[in-house]
Amino acid sequence: MPSLKSVKWAIPINSNNARPVVVQGMFLLGSYGATGGILAVRTQDGSRVWHRAVGSVGLLMRDQLAVFFCASDPNTNQQFLYSIDGRTGEQNWVSPVNFQPGPPSLVNDTVVLFGDSKADLNRTTVGVFDRNTGVLIRSGEISKSSRTHRGRLGDLIATAALHQASLELLDPSTLTLTKIYEAPGPIVADAGPVYADAGGAGRSYLTYSESNHSFGIAAVRLADGFQEWTLSLGEKKLVWTHMDEDSAYFCLLLPHDTQISSEIWRVDLASGGVVWRVAAPGASRPTAVFHGSLIVQDGTDLTVALKVRDGSELYRFQHAGRSVWAIPDEDGGALFGYGTGLIAVDTRRFWTTSFTGAVRGTPMYAGTSVLVGNADGRLTAVALESGQTRWTRNVGGALEGGGAIQQGRAFVGHGAGVTAFDIQSGQQIWSMQTPKPVTSPILATPQAVVFGCRDGTIRALLPLDGSPVWTVQTQGFVEGGVALYNGLYVAGSADGKVYALDANGQLVWQFVPSDPEIDEIKSTPLVADDLVIVGNASGHLFALDASTGALKWHRKLAGGIRTSSALQHTDHVWIGDESGQVYHLLLQDGSIDWQVAVAGAVRGRPAWLGGELYVGTMAGTLDVLDIFTGTLRRRVPIGAPVFASPIVALESIVVADEAGGLHTLVPGP
Repeated sequence: MPSLKSVKWAIPINSNNARPVVVQGMFLLGSYGATGGILAVRTQDGSRVWHRAVGSVGLLMRDQLAVFFCASDPNTNQQFLYSIDGRTGEQNWVSPVNFQPGPPSLVNDTVVLFGDSKADLNRTTVGVFDRNTGVLIRSGEISKSSRTHRGRLGDLIATAALHQASLELLDPSTLTLTKIYEAPGPIVADAGPVYADAGGAGRSYLTYSESNHSFGIAAVRLADGFQEWTLSLGEKKLVWTHMDEDSAYFCLLLPHDTQISSEIWRVDLASGGVVWRVAAPGASRPTAVFHGSLIVQDGTDLTVALKVRDGSELYRFQHAGRSVWAIPDEDGGALFGYGTGLIAVDTRRFWTTSFTGAVRGTPMYAGTSVLVGNADGRLTAVALESGQTRWTRNVGGALEGGGAIQQGRAFVGHGAGVTAFDIQSGQQIWSMQTPKPVTSPILATPQAVVFGCRDGTIRALLPLDGSPVWTVQTQGFVEGGVALYNGLYVAGSADGKVYALDANGQLVWQFVPSDPEIDEIKSTPLVADDLVIVGNASGHLFALDASTGALKWHRKLAGGIRTSSALQHTDHVWIGDESGQVYHLLLQDGSIDWQVAVAGAVRGRPAWLGGELYVGTMAGTLDVLDIFTGTLRRRVPIGAPVFASPIVALESIVVADEAGGLHTLVPGP
């Protein structure tokens, strides 16, 4: 799988170790140390908006436009609770705190702080402050043991004391504790916090010690303390937890005698069932869930994204320092922090490179490379892993039709004919000239290289040396590609007819539409279930018997079929048209299962990966549709019209555009 290299911007920062909050197009970040404070940068480009020096800053809490946080004076170590305007950094109020506070919690019109007593770090103090003025309403010691676990439930806060088994609810209005649950064993400090109301279900999830070397997780209903489920981890030690709406993600350290050091589990919050488990490096930290992916950071310079669906790897990338946190941005990407810097990444694409001429031919997948021809007459091999150029060759004419790969060779049509190259070295093997440009896609088999030409011919060459085998003349130029069916070569022509030729170039059958329906055919036929599916410029889609050419069914689409071609999906086909409609039709009779509008005209064949259909449009987008319903899942801006068909390569989507761009995109999770 390629590595993620689509960095949008990167900036250095001082000593950041906590995830930011987002306020009106800005990231607000806290930093610690003598130069600590709050920094606001634009999400679009990382440019600085404002900075407020307040000392070492902890976690930020946002409530509408107000941002709350605790900070310590670097000279006196005095702790303060701040409220600032997130838009400008202007101070709303500041209040001293007489204990070592953790991150703030907002309960009704108050800000609640838990923290350790300065005199005894094993005692827990709570302070309740007025949200609007910062005035201390009440404070007091609530426990003679440290409480590092807490989570809000309505007006109450669920909390558990370190090394004790009781789960309690704190009422901030009175600072009273009510015990609701006794865990099967002592609650473990370094094995994940108590989460209250996770997933909106009114539950708390806590980790306890079953024995000296065995751990478990319990889900407790906070309304009445009922234990809904437990999950035994055995000797696996829970070291990191992240939760989203319906799942928990745990990093578990395994016993020393196992071959792998840790695992990541996805656990269903409603039932406690393990959805999936995968091996992970070291003490990996599941730190965020967004865009259908779980972000895993292991404290090194590597970040990995796993698919939420099954735990398989979606992408990875390396950065300058130790990874700390990740959050989604407002543009479909993500922001990653690594202590001394920020990096904004387009998580929708692995990399993008560009050429000087338009790319209209479908890229060719060649193992670890993709081969791309452009309108300036150059064929380039690009490494799928990195987007780096491996070799480039000039062919003497525009490459517009797309090529084919067979037995280590790439066969490409261009403005002067057809040329064969070695895919590894780029060395030219042979070249054959034609009277007019070859703009049709190439079909290559071990026996023949077959293609259409602008002079109206369909030609076959020997793959070994390019020697002509046969030539068949039609009454119009041949811009679409050739399909193969049981030894028959099937192609359409601008004369509106479909031709089926045998291995010797002899005509086996010919389909001629009725007069009102005839128009030029420039798309490549699809052979599926003994049918030939092909459309013409007027939007007529035909299904022909592949053996005889007899018409099986015909359907008129909303727009013309210029160069777009069909793609088979079990007993259906997909196809797009000039009006920007994409259809899912039943092969048997052409009935429409679904029809949806995309961003613009469709000139290529869609690509299919997993549960998603990728459709390039002349509006400059790659529209991603659900294969079963046609629902638009996301729209990826490409930046220029997409004429060429997207392809699937190394579990990624490769798409080219009319401005010469080549993009390798992250597939859907």
